[in-house]
Amino acid sequence: MRTLLCSAIALGVSSQALAQQEDVLTHPLQSAVPAQSLQRSLISVAEQAGLIVLMPAGQFQQQAVAVDADMTVGQALEQLLQNTGFSFRINDGKQLVITPANASAQNTVSDVREAEVAVIYGTPLSRYEFDEASSATGFPADIDELPRTVQVLPEQLILDQNANDMNDLLMNAAGVTRAHGFGGTETQVNIRGFTSSHLFVDGNPVSNRYNIDLANVESTEVILGPASVLHGQVSPGGLVNIITKKPQAEQSNSLQLEMDEHGKQKLVLDSTGSLSEDLQYRLIMSGEDSENFRDVKTTEGTFPSERQSFSISPSISYTPDEQNTYTLRLNYAKQELPIDRGLLQLRMPAAISALLIFRTSDGWAASMISGKVLTAEFSSTGIMNWTMAGLTV
Repeated sequence: MRTLLCSAIALGVSSQALAQQEDVLTHPLQSAVPAQSLQRSLISVAEQAGLIVLMPAGQFQQQAVAVDADMTVGQALEQLLQNTGFSFRINDGKQLVITPANASAQNTVSDVREAEVAVIYGTPLSRYEFDEASSATGFPADIDELPRTVQVLPEQLILDQNANDMNDLLMNAAGVTRAHGFGGTETQVNIRGFTSSHLFVDGNPVSNRYNIDLANVESTEVILGPASVLHGQVSPGGLVNIITKKPQAEQSNSLQLEMDEHGKQKLVLDSTGSLSEDLQYRLIMSGEDSENFRDVKTTEGTFPSERQSFSISPSISYTPDEQNTYTLRLNYAKQELPIDRGLLQLRMPAAISALLIFRTSDGWAASMISGKVLTAEFSSTGIMNWTMAGLTV
């Protein structure tokens, strides 16, 4: 009885494995595979089927034939491995195993079971590539077709760099350098050597004292060169336009906590989704109470370098149809930022040291900034993509 039961279980497992293999092999290809090395062709086919490839190293460098898009996964693999001396099998519906055709089934199964599979997850390239920008024209346009230099710094760059503020992010833009910025408490930069006196948020000018929390930033567009025709009185070197995050129809929630050995503590909450078929919301909250390894020395004494901030940004979008969207967004921020010009303390006479301390620290240890911004925006994707926004500070 025990033998029959074990045989029945084995038969059921075998039938399930065959069914999984059949489903994978009959899966149609999503795109054609060009003529390239056999190794790259096998990996390309496996990726389209959602499989992990296990194959002997250094055995598949020869040129392979091209594979048409109208083939199934099984047909493509048979064509690629024809006359190569290798065969394939699907293991657990997840692995594509390439073995010599004359290898025994017992050794093949043993090798597969003992193989250590390393799964590598990467960030999609689309998180870094932005082919369109709206800051230079007022509507989305292909960057390659614009007669000027436009750089887009995406949100993924903020996450990879773990940037603290906009100054850290703008260091990645060519032609942009950090300016005085009142000891790092303001977002003030030089663009092509000209100091930029203010920023743009969703196409609206704001003071460079408006330090938007990076948790609210979807991307940042940097225009190099004069842009007064579209944006009014701006620096001849260019401008910086910050694109904020908008409500999305798909539900998404994230909670991020940052801590380090120097006393950094920052918590960020980001939630978005649909309230109904035509209403979407987004709520972004950020709070920080951090210390730093640097001290601030003024004429009144030495103070610890602390960074405290709180911001909340609720927004709601009304989408009556597929082409038009109305968005209302409020951003409130309160910050206490250390004034740090990055100068080192040197050994010198007391009179000169006191003079330098006074001139470099201005007698203050921190700058307190608070403000609120209400933005109303209407965007349409009809005959031409365009956006109209109004901002109240």
